[in-house]
Parts: sequence; C-alpha cells; structure tokens
Amino acid sequence: MIEIEFGVSYHKSHVARLLKELKWTSQQPVEHATQRNEEAIADWRKHIWSDMKKKRVWSTNPCFCG
Repeated sequence: MIEIEFGVSYHKSHVARLLKELKWTSQQPVEHATQRNEEAIADWRKHIWSDMKKKRVWSTNPCFCG
C-alpha cells in the first residue's frame, strides 16, 4: 500500500517500527459481529485469499470502503 501510494517500498519489519514510532497500534474488535460466518471466512481465506497471494493481483486504486 505504501509503495502504491508513495512509490517507496519498506520491509514489513521496518513498517512496524515506523508505525510504532507514530504510536499506531494494531486494533482488534472487542467482539465479533453477530452475523459473522466463520465457515465462509475460512473458505474465503483458503481459496480466494491464497489465490490472490499467489497471483499478486493487487489493484492500483484500492478502495477500503466498508
């Protein structure tokens, strides 16, 4: 994401250090949504996500809209 937006690439360990210096932390929800479907999530991770990682199909204009 950083490379796409700013044209600079960093090793993931270095990104973690930079974020820590900015006092940014990873956040986890306190509880899961009631409509969360664990089976569908596991299926997506196994098939879709693993295929995406293999192909490195990343959009040049990602949208993180909920």
